[in-house]
Amino acid sequence: MFSLSKDVIHRAIDRSKVRKKQADVSNKNIDAKPKDDAPEGIWGGQSAALKVANLAKTIQVVFGQQIGRNQERQAWSALPILNELRLRFPDIDSVALYQQIWHTKIECPAGGEFVWNEEFATYESTVLKSPASRRDKLLIALPLADFPVTESGITFEEDGLRARTVLKRKK
Repeated sequence: MFSLSKDVIHRAIDRSKVRKKQADVSNKNIDAKPKDDAPEGIWGGQSAALKVANLAKTIQVVFGQQIGRNQERQAWSALPILNELRLRFPDIDSVALYQQIWHTKIECPAGGEFVWNEEFATYESTVLKSPASRRDKLLIALPLADFPVTESGITFEEDGLRARTVLKRKK
């Protein structure tokens, strides 16, 4: 570290001492199950650490549009075959027919189902809709939404490295 300010250097040294002390405590209990009432200052790694509140929201803000558009593209790529099956066999559910013919189920990447939309005369995802009834703002269901706090860390050791992530569930 380099600084012309004496106060900045002293604070950095103090933080380093606190981290070293906490890392020693953390290493003694490295294999122990993390407790919910553990002190806030103990981090997951000595070499690098990251604590994120609302990781799901963070991912959605940073990558949300890209993830949402990719999910839309994947879901909408199934619509032409479902619509064609509906044209050829109007009395049979196209999703079930597809599964019967190809022995695989068409699944929506966002966790929804494919249903017929009478208004637009096309199949659509219950979550991502269709190009005809597209949503302006995408709400992405992320599996990390149940974990409001995520703590991760890496510690470099002689024989490799140790990575550790702690996911704390909502109470």
